[in-house]
Amino acid sequence: MTAGYDFYISISKLPGKNQDCRLDNCISFVVVNSDSDDNEDMYEIPLTESEQECIFEILNQQCRKYHGKDCATLLAEAEKEMTDTA
Repeated sequence: MTAGYDFYISISKLPGKNQDCRLDNCISFVVVNSDSDDNEDMYEIPLTESEQECIFEILNQQCRKYHGKDCATLLAEAEKEMTDTA
């Protein structure tokens, strides 16, 4: 039997102009395409603060490479878009 996994990480920023973006304190994953009893169950892999910072920096590098903007800029644009369409 083969199982697949969907992994999720998220970056968030608390409201307010002086808040930094940060990675959540875990990586979540869901078991998919499996005949096991835990198919579609979600689990978490906890991250230390240094692991969060490391992953966040990798995401920042990828955002700059593929979008020409860092995570904070992309989040700010998304927040503006959501408030403009509400």
